[in-house]
Amino acid sequence: MKGFLKILKNVTLYVWQLPQNLVGLFVRLIYVGEVKHTIVGIDFWYCKSFPGGISLGNMVMVGSDYMLVVRHEYGHQIQSKVLGPLYLFVIGIPSLLHAWLHDCERNSKHYYHFYTESWADKWAGIVRDKNGIVIKIVAN
Repeated sequence: MKGFLKILKNVTLYVWQLPQNLVGLFVRLIYVGEVKHTIVGIDFWYCKSFPGGISLGNMVMVGSDYMLVVRHEYGHQIQSKVLGPLYLFVIGIPSLLHAWLHDCERNSKHYYHFYTESWADKWAGIVRDKNGIVIKIVAN
């Protein structure tokens, strides 16, 4: 019975995150990498050619093996599980636009000030100062 409930939970979660899972499968076809970390059943793919990191449903791709990036993307994983089909509209698209525009703009705010990023940091236990420098990591 436990095995059946675990399968039911995984299928339900996959369907709940279906839009980002489908986009994640498409992105996975473009970027080739290897699984470097598995955290609570989520595979974190390391792809040298990938710029930054992205969390799409059950798949996370990172261009760096740096554990802080992995942990931050785990925060996006939590957002995805909470928001389900709304994730791409509330987090995914705004986050991509912010990443693109942040490189273009010349302001004094650090990258992680934006709500999608600060929220992911909060759920990942990452605390930054006003300049975006990590002050501490809280175990969660």
